[in-house]
Amino acid sequence: MRKKILLATMIINCAQPLFATFVFDVGGVLLNTDTAAAKKILSGDLMRDWFAHWSPTRMKQIANRQFLYNYLHARRSAQTGLEPQNKLVCDDKKQLMPDDLCDWLNGTLEIEQLVEKINKQPAPKGFNDTDKKLVCVILEKTMLPESMLAIMQPAKGILKLLQECQRIIDPSTGKPHELWLLSNHNKRNLELLRTKFPEIFSLFTRVFVSGELGMSKPHPAIYQQVLNAHREKFGNQSIVLIDDQPENTRAGRKNGLDCITHSTLANTQRELQLRKMLNNDAKEKEDNINETATKK
Repeated sequence: MRKKILLATMIINCAQPLFATFVFDVGGVLLNTDTAAAKKILSGDLMRDWFAHWSPTRMKQIANRQFLYNYLHARRSAQTGLEPQNKLVCDDKKQLMPDDLCDWLNGTLEIEQLVEKINKQPAPKGFNDTDKKLVCVILEKTMLPESMLAIMQPAKGILKLLQECQRIIDPSTGKPHELWLLSNHNKRNLELLRTKFPEIFSLFTRVFVSGELGMSKPHPAIYQQVLNAHREKFGNQSIVLIDDQPENTRAGRKNGLDCITHSTLANTQRELQLRKMLNNDAKEKEDNINETATKK
């Protein structure tokens, strides 16, 4: 009888997902850029007039932010006489971000302040006054909180995944998985996003944002803050970071976090299921269907 009870307990435990804390990135995971909305914002009369006189190469530099980044690098260098200081923080295109935008992410510089500085300074070497105007327009139309809000939308299927993660209950406490945020984001921008998308952000119980911490991923110290907070609350319970940038997940692993590099929703679900952190109902149903088909 004891053996049967022990076997039944083992089967139940094997079927139960591993209780863990999920740490999600925002941009590229929870939210994506609405490309159509971004194009609409950047299609005013002034922009069309500029675009009509530029080569395809110049247009490509503008589209992939290379033009903006080159200008900001040159601006900072002209003011400080120094080479770019940021050697770690990249954008979603895996490009090193200018120091000005790192300061913005870390909460020490607002976009309005940056635009004011640019307007007061002469265009750096290699650029002209038209370039300066364009840089200011790009910053104002895509990075001011209200502008940024207009071009962001929830990633398809992400709300369902978050709800699936929260559905897992810790049998020892009766509480669900905790969802945490770890994001390179300006504080003002993130607050507006939380207001616009409460169905997503209300699910998160802890927020780590670069604009409050004064540092950005992939700096090692930001991961240590998350791990220390987690150990203090949950001890050795499992924790996993879900981020779309390989540089951030590599750094997370080096600093003691289990990490998933998010590319598609299906891939992230599969990785969580392999870790036994998420129910595998869909796979079980598929296996049953395949087994039935084989018997027939």
